[in-house]
Amino acid sequence: MVALGAFGACAQTESQTPQRPNILLLIAEDLSPRMGYLGDKVAITPNIDALAQQSINYTRAFTTAGVCAPSRASLITGVHQYTTNTQHMRTSERKYEAVPPSNIKAFPELLRRAGYYTSNNYKTDYQFGDPFTIWDKSGPKADWRGRGDGQPFFSMITFLDTHESRTWPLDLPYEANIVKRVRAWSASFVGKVKQITNKADIIIPPWLPDTEAVREDFERHYNNIHFVDEKVGKILAQLTDDNLLDNTIIIFTTDHGDGFPRAKRSLYDSGLQVPLL
Repeated sequence: MVALGAFGACAQTESQTPQRPNILLLIAEDLSPRMGYLGDKVAITPNIDALAQQSINYTRAFTTAGVCAPSRASLITGVHQYTTNTQHMRTSERKYEAVPPSNIKAFPELLRRAGYYTSNNYKTDYQFGDPFTIWDKSGPKADWRGRGDGQPFFSMITFLDTHESRTWPLDLPYEANIVKRVRAWSASFVGKVKQITNKADIIIPPWLPDTEAVREDFERHYNNIHFVDEKVGKILAQLTDDNLLDNTIIIFTTDHGDGFPRAKRSLYDSGLQVPLL
């Protein structure tokens, strides 16, 4: 936060102010450190692996919660969930939204105040709504291209493709509303995700049964990881085409661990450890 404050405190003229870097934050959902650059021999992640060759690689990075909304509340504010009343998952379903203390701001809001163009594509889910002061643009097509001439940007892009629900088979024999929604959502991706994983090569964690059904879930998960890697490659190519790559700080991470038992929603390393570049 000190660095962000320094951006806004400078009283120099535009010609005297050093060029401020752009910031691109890439976040995959429900994904433990399953990357080729981390030694996972099943994961096919050439674009993220190439990014790792130019990055600081944090091999012991941990998120502050094993489930998405509390984790995102901490990520967007830079403070722990218990200081913003966002530690309980899905407060809105309990008929209230968390209200952080007035002195706590989302860090993109501080960047925006300092002159950055801020965009979010497109998930929020912070437990306290989506304050309009955070983003210049938030939506499924939001990126850095709406900024003013020469304006630095902060862009946050979330990849929903590795979410636990994307490992669910479409013929789940349940009729719960969430299953119906997820089934419709996942059906729209059928045919887009390449089936490139050999499930016989997958190492099943010792706390899960090594059954055909479990291997099929992990097979879908690894295919989805490759799908995210392809998207990362396209984003990096777009930065290059826009002549922005050399002045952009790129961060890649995930919100918490895999969407499997004893990972997501748990406080074990399998639920908290994440990749971070």
